[in-house]
Amino acid sequence: MTEQTPEIDTLEFEITATAANGIQIPMTVAIGYPKDYGFYAVKAVEEISSMSYQLYQKMIDRSDISTLQALMNLQNESGETDD
Repeated sequence: MTEQTPEIDTLEFEITATAANGIQIPMTVAIGYPKDYGFYAVKAVEEISSMSYQLYQKMIDRSDISTLQALMNLQNESGETDD
């Protein structure tokens, strides 16, 4: 007996974040989840804020310039050096 792949539904929405320097950053967020599990998908979205470390790590892995600049600024503010 083989398992069937569940049908996927998508929740997509637009948001605009404002950076500390006032720059507006428009974003599209799309979440795929098994059909008829929308409530649980929204609950999972609520948990994203607890995943910030993993999300920042993904941005570092992608060499996202804004993330790398922010890390350099944090390092300079803390007085750490690469020596």
